[in-house]
Amino acid sequence: MKDHVIKLSALALRPTRRFRARFRTLLRRNEGLAIIEFALLAPIMVAMYFAVAEISLAVGHNRKGALMARTLADLTTQSSTVTTAQITSIFSASAKILAPYPSKDVTRRITSVRIDKAQKVWVDWSDVSSLATTGGFAYPVLARCTDGAALVPVGLRNASTTLVIGQVKLKHTPTVGIGIGAVTLEDAVPMIPRASDAVLKTGVATTLCPGEST
Repeated sequence: MKDHVIKLSALALRPTRRFRARFRTLLRRNEGLAIIEFALLAPIMVAMYFAVAEISLAVGHNRKGALMARTLADLTTQSSTVTTAQITSIFSASAKILAPYPSKDVTRRITSVRIDKAQKVWVDWSDVSSLATTGGFAYPVLARCTDGAALVPVGLRNASTTLVIGQVKLKHTPTVGIGIGAVTLEDAVPMIPRASDAVLKTGVATTLCPGEST
């Protein structure tokens, strides 16, 4: 009986021994090493490929947003006075820049500001156009005479000047990212008016703000 058990155990171990022998043979051959190396490196290479692809898409999306912000400021500063209809047309024209990226989850704002003699920033007027589908994502409209310090860096606050600022905020959603949510991208481009000292908007007062230094 004992001999019979030993024989059965030996038979059961044969597949394992064969596998070990073949594995050792594979290790001794260059082809086997190449297969093992590929199996170890393939997941890393695939992950790197998708990472580079995602980064490229995000950079492209961000550049589109920066170009859109520049276009908003550029088109606005070419006029001395703008109307609501003209601002709407500028927003509509800028939306084409995003192609081939989807025109959704995008909010835009054009703001005209004055810097007084004390280098304090005052909002002249502001307009917003939003294609956002997420609540709370859109830019708020800035009321006239509100503090616009957050819009203008200190280095650009030249006394007794005006600026037009184009702003764009958009969401980039990774196409193959697993467990990665949407990334918010934002750009702001300030420009000096070209046709006059300031870009006025029809229907908006031009009087000084309370506390403004002249």
